[in-house]
Amino acid sequence: MGWTSAIQKSKIELMQGHWIGFLDGSTPGHVVVDLDELADRFIGTALFIPSDQTLPSTAAFIDTGSKSDQVSITAPIFVVDERDRSIISPAEYMVNHPDLVHASDAEIKLSNGADGLLVSYKTTFNSQEISQAKGLLYGSHCGDKSTYNPSEHITWEKFKAKVSEFSPEEYVWRGQPEPWALQTSFHRTGRVNLDRYIKEDVPRLRSALLPHTTTFLHIDSALVTGGLYSLAQHHGFPTPLLDWTYSPYVAAFFALHSLPKSPDRKDSVARVFAFHRSAWPQDPNAVTHLALARPHVTLQDLVPLENKRALPQQALAMVSTVPNIEALIRFQERQNNQTYLTPFDLPWSERDVAMRDLRTMGITSATMFPGIDGTCKELRDRYFD
Repeated sequence: MGWTSAIQKSKIELMQGHWIGFLDGSTPGHVVVDLDELADRFIGTALFIPSDQTLPSTAAFIDTGSKSDQVSITAPIFVVDERDRSIISPAEYMVNHPDLVHASDAEIKLSNGADGLLVSYKTTFNSQEISQAKGLLYGSHCGDKSTYNPSEHITWEKFKAKVSEFSPEEYVWRGQPEPWALQTSFHRTGRVNLDRYIKEDVPRLRSALLPHTTTFLHIDSALVTGGLYSLAQHHGFPTPLLDWTYSPYVAAFFALHSLPKSPDRKDSVARVFAFHRSAWPQDPNAVTHLALARPHVTLQDLVPLENKRALPQQALAMVSTVPNIEALIRFQERQNNQTYLTPFDLPWSERDVAMRDLRTMGITSATMFPGIDGTCKELRDRYFD
């Protein structure tokens, strides 16, 4: 949780966003706050992780009731089971842990500060104060452009030579038409509250997709839920996933295929990222550990449920609970003295020669997007553009 040092400090005007920081007091610890903006208020969650590891993590459900820049609320709180991220009532927790006392609600104060979100809390039990702490949280906001920049722009031939040096067992790849920041489609909407997403949006998605699938979408199953996210991601629904591939050439296709032939923007570049998957710490339960979770980014092979594109694209997904993926990766790079993310920039002018080469490899719109749409796109590319 020490990666708060990687988060940009800035004057805030709204409480909406993903906030991380340390609260100091009688029961100190790190806290993660996720607040979504509604028409008249902010709603979300807070996860408090005590420094004392004998104490459980605590979740609070927040409704500010207004859009004031200073709010005081009483919020219900629950114990978080670290094994499966489920929540337990304080009463149930104390039955199993009679030596500990846990409040059922907390008095929470939130206010916009010059450098971030000021937060304090106090809990009581039988009218006696049992814990309090306060501190400043920093926003995990994400800009449009990537913070990673290669030392040079490279030709298609040099790109092929470079990627041959990367072990296919250790690295995965992502291609983008421009050097945009790494961010999931869910977080690009401005939403951050994954508890709300799981409780409201995923059931709506499941109900809407059932008439179009031959598989019963049992969203209580982690396997099916992961497959549902993957299917939705490939058809444009916002998810906390970022698409990656095992193939650098498939990544290059996605970086270049949508660009115009002989583009006028001679100074523009497409971006391909290499990510050192084998060295990165993984959470095998990432899909079920989205809400009320510590900040994490994990790569996973998801079941290609009703998704014919996954196999030819050699797809896997990066699951993220944070809006600013690059900030978390940079923090881990500094902590571990390890390079995880390597960028390559290909000038748009390399598009035509690369696409001809990729076609000889069998990487085309028809193979990447199986079906009528992909086939027609490939024919248009080949005979009309």
